[in-house]
Amino acid sequence: RVFPNLTFRQPVGMFQAPGNPRRSYVVEKGGRVRFFDPTAASPTLRTFVDVSARINAQPNEAGLLGFAFHPRFAENGQVFLSYTVPSSASPANLRSVIARFRVRANGTLNPTATNLLTVEQPFANHNGGHIAFG
Repeated sequence: RVFPNLTFRQPVGMFQAPGNPRRSYVVEKGGRVRFFDPTAASPTLRTFVDVSARINAQPNEAGLLGFAFHPRFAENGQVFLSYTVPSSASPANLRSVIARFRVRANGTLNPTATNLLTVEQPFANHNGGHIAFG
């Protein structure tokens, strides 16, 4: 194990902050993004954002599935998440959402989102949510 004192629940991705090698972010399917300093002798976890209350992560291929920094993250503090939410309009009770968030002054993500795209999902599987720039 690379970070033996850190534990994650269903991690789906790990990302380094642009231009900041002292911040690594881990996306957990259940709705949390947590960060830590990978260069620390004994790194500790902090919560970047927790959207678990708004998502539907029950099906195996649903939940918080994607994370991307805006290409000018250092200037605008924008982060994008891809996740599934409950939806009575869907036979699978799933709607995929891609939303924009902004970093607060304390270095965590403001949980208030601007939804950019929503798609009703007809099935509980194959709800890929990876997002990336460049």
